Amino acid sequence: LISGLLCIISLLPIIPTSISAFLPDLFEIFNYVTSQCHPDNGLTECQITYLQYGLYMLFNRLYGMYPCNFMDFIRNEYAKREKKDPIYNHTIRNLLDTVKIHPNLITSTKSAELNPHHWKKMEPHDVVVECAKYSIDSEKSSSNFLDYPSPVKPLEYTTSLMGDLTQIPAHNYLASAKSVENRFESLWSPSLIIQ
Repeated sequence: LISGLLCIISLLPIIPTSISAFLPDLFEIFNYVTSQCHPDNGLTECQITYLQYGLYMLFNRLYGMYPCNFMDFIRNEYAKREKKDPIYNHTIRNLLDTVKIHPNLITSTKSAELNPHHWKKMEPHDVVVECAKYSIDSEKSSSNFLDYPSPVKPLEYTTSLMGDLTQIPAHNYLASAKSVENRFESLWSPSLIIQ
């Protein structure tokens, strides 16, 4: 399920004109994944964490690329459910809190989003950037981007089995990252749960 979800997330910006014919199916996939993101379904905590991350990415892609169609689906799907629906309250509502209002919700229509001419001007990386513009999380992380270098901790010495080469110091610019090593302790990653 997670691998298939990641494939869909990757393909959406690459073939937006071809995939728009399958939007109802994609929305149903989104709906299915939301129903699977609960411990009651027999998944481990690790699997749920990765599934939630994949759901978050799928939500951002669908909302960024097809906001009118996607919000119409969400409205129709969850308006007919009870107000205390756990999927809406636990998952959908939290996902909606992670995005800004999309301008196309006001200035565009469902049919205009599916127009192939809209996508012909954009490369896949442009579509990904366009989707990220509406994420509140990416806005927060991009404002602090320069404050946090790569979280990969550099090795002071190489640890290979190459004899005399084991005492070669790492590059100076990598060794200087040790001064900010304490900053990484506050970062959260899904892989922390696996340990």
